[in-house]
This record gives sequence, C-alpha cells and structure tokens, in this order.
Amino acid sequence: MSTIDPLLLSLLTRNGIRTDRHEWSVERIRAEQAAAASNVAHIEIGRSVDTSVSGSRGPVPLRIYHPTTEACGAVAYFHGGGFIAGSIDTTDRICRSLCRRVAATVVSVGYALAPERKFPAAVEDCYAAVTEMAAGRLP
Repeated sequence: MSTIDPLLLSLLTRNGIRTDRHEWSVERIRAEQAAAASNVAHIEIGRSVDTSVSGSRGPVPLRIYHPTTEACGAVAYFHGGGFIAGSIDTTDRICRSLCRRVAATVVSVGYALAPERKFPAAVEDCYAAVTEMAAGRLP
C-alpha cells in the first residue's frame, strides 16, 4: 500500500514517474542512474579536467569544468543520491550546463558512498575538496 496521496500518485503515474524506488537495491539505483546518464547529449564547455585531492581515507575524485570565457567564480557541486548513489559521471551534464550558463568553474566531487563507506566519509571528502578549492590548489 502506498503512502503517497492518491491524487499525487495518479499525477506521477500519468507522467511516467516511478514511485517504487524506495524498494530498489543500492546496486539497481546505481545502475539506473548510470544508464540514464549515458543517454544524454554532450554539452560543450571550455574544458574539463579529472583529478583528485587527498581525503582522510585516500584520494577523492574531482571533475573540474572550466567555461569558455573567464570564470566569474567557482561552484562546489555535490551530487544527490542520498549518499548511496550518484557520481561525477552521472551528474556530468548538470555540471556542464551549470558551467556554461553561469560562466563559473564547477568542481564536481566524487565523494565516498554508503554502504561501502560509512558516515562521515562523504562529508570528509567534500570538506577536503572545498579546502583545496579555497586554497586555490586545483587545476
């Protein structure tokens, strides 16, 4: 039995929005996100650089997006996914779009995911990335 309001459930169903994702395994969620990300058009920007910073438990992957014009600032991007899913690959299009539309450098952080890495690993990874950004030590 669904706890979603019947009217809202009807609207979601009519628009093809899944309402059973809370029942999926972590592996299925990750696979669905990866498949969806692979089916999107590429957005052109100045350049992107894959690199990493040192975190408390090892390297933290970053993807840095640079606009075609001089950057007006920088944005740290932490993907969604409830700390169990999402990656710098699944949010590539969003970060490219943000970089292009805002003309800012975007730093996407590939923080550690649960359940493989427990709290506070993700927060520590994000902190390490922001610390390096603030110090101006990223390419």
